[in-house]
Amino acid sequence: MKTFEKEYGFEASIRKWKSKLDEWKFSTNLRTDRMLFVFAKREKRAVEEGKDTMFFHEGSQIKRHKIEGFKRRNMRNQKAAENIDAIYATQKPQSINVQYSTPS
Repeated sequence: MKTFEKEYGFEASIRKWKSKLDEWKFSTNLRTDRMLFVFAKREKRAVEEGKDTMFFHEGSQIKRHKIEGFKRRNMRNQKAAENIDAIYATQKPQSINVQYSTPS
């Protein structure tokens, strides 16, 4: 906000900024279905293929600590993790706009 005020002379209230960010579909949080896919795919690639995986959502990398936080909050028992793996790790649902690759 301060950069926009300083550089461009654009001043807006916090409420207006939040409204604009929603309009532009900008968010720092991923929906649960996307994080379920990311978590399950990361676990599957690590166990089955021995690969590390980088994830991207709309051009931004999903940081490792975000995935770990999701795991800590949502995967409290092994049964939940196995169920998620079975549902999401086999095939990426069409509605999830997440790309992944092996780091070089």
